[in-house]
Amino acid sequence: MKTHNQTIKLPSVAIIGRPNVGKSTLFNRLAGENIAVVSRWPGTTRDRLICPIVWRGKCFELVDTGGIGIKAKQELERATLNQADQAAAMADLLLFVVDASTGITPIDLNIANKLRALGKPLILVINKIDSAEAEKNIADFHCLGLKDVLEISALSGKKTGDLLDLIIKKLGPFINQLIDETESPKVAIIGRPNVGKSSLINKILNEPRLIADRTAGTTRDAIDVQFLYNNIKINFIDTAGLRRQNKIFSFLERASLTKTKKAINRADLCVLVVDLKKENIVDQDINLANLAIKNGKGLILAINKWDLLKNTSQEKIRKNIFVKMPFFRRIPLVFTSALTGQGLKELLIEISNVWSNLNKKIPTPELNELIHQKYIGFPGMRGKIFYATQTKSNPVVFVIFVNNPKAFGKNFIRFLEKLISAKFGLKGVPLKLILRKRS
Repeated sequence: MKTHNQTIKLPSVAIIGRPNVGKSTLFNRLAGENIAVVSRWPGTTRDRLICPIVWRGKCFELVDTGGIGIKAKQELERATLNQADQAAAMADLLLFVVDASTGITPIDLNIANKLRALGKPLILVINKIDSAEAEKNIADFHCLGLKDVLEISALSGKKTGDLLDLIIKKLGPFINQLIDETESPKVAIIGRPNVGKSSLINKILNEPRLIADRTAGTTRDAIDVQFLYNNIKINFIDTAGLRRQNKIFSFLERASLTKTKKAINRADLCVLVVDLKKENIVDQDINLANLAIKNGKGLILAINKWDLLKNTSQEKIRKNIFVKMPFFRRIPLVFTSALTGQGLKELLIEISNVWSNLNKKIPTPELNELIHQKYIGFPGMRGKIFYATQTKSNPVVFVIFVNNPKAFGKNFIRFLEKLISAKFGLKGVPLKLILRKRS
């Protein structure tokens, strides 16, 4: 069968404006959850944040961007402005957000001229109408000469429903009906800072969709990107690199940590990216792996920057990893390079395999035949197993009925996990075994 790979394109609505006008607050309000990190500091948002929005049975893509109209002094700031420019150029509809509390500014005038030159449908969103003083400034914005104008409060939600209605109207026949999400694996890309998480996704998409920079902490939000592989829609979630807990100081880093943990929780499986060029597997890598396993998520280990590792072999690396983390023997290990693209096809194949394994349903007769053949010979066995059954997929849960749950120790549980995983091809999938007493 021919492989069909592409990024999925929904009608795109980009939120554009200068820093601190409430773009991320509006994005979170329309998305219905706190996806974007919001703070009073300019430059908090860097990458394009994308979220599918469903309103009145229609679906479109909402894009949050960093503030524009300012002069970039550093490479990271230029990358942020470039991401906003790309979002505006690719959008089907623009939401130009201004701040009623401060009134119109020269930057607003410049942005209006820039957006008008794109020739795209445009809605002027006058935000922060939360006070009498702000309402006095509303009339000033009509000098921009834009036809579609709406006054809202993203903070309180005032008239945001009217904004969604107007978006649907402006998108017209190009807007999509509600999409089917039942066969869409969510894949969180996790790891320490600067291991190449964003670069890997960019290479898969074959476009600079995410900002990749040497500066630790470049990615702050959990960012969703959709990609079609072999007719499976993969929703990649790029996450902030997690430092050790005692190295997390600032508000933004703590907020990013929370976003990453939430991203792991809502993902189906995680790709743990490590960079062995600087140091070997460390405790933080193990902590991230355990966090994914504890939450019942599928797991893949990606050794990134493999092209830069000299005087070693894949087999030697595997042995070193298995000594430090024996449980990784049941987890797919892929050698990748975000620079050359090496191993990315294999990574996509493993994502597809683990997604399939997460949704496997093991027949009860086969499961019981395996367990009764093997458990009797386990050393020191004192308990009795009556029967077992799988009660859930994704996460995979088995209930085992026994005469006395306390008679089965942790070693036996690990033995059963390895046994079931090997027999039924559940590589990359953590198993939850529940012992239940039955007389």
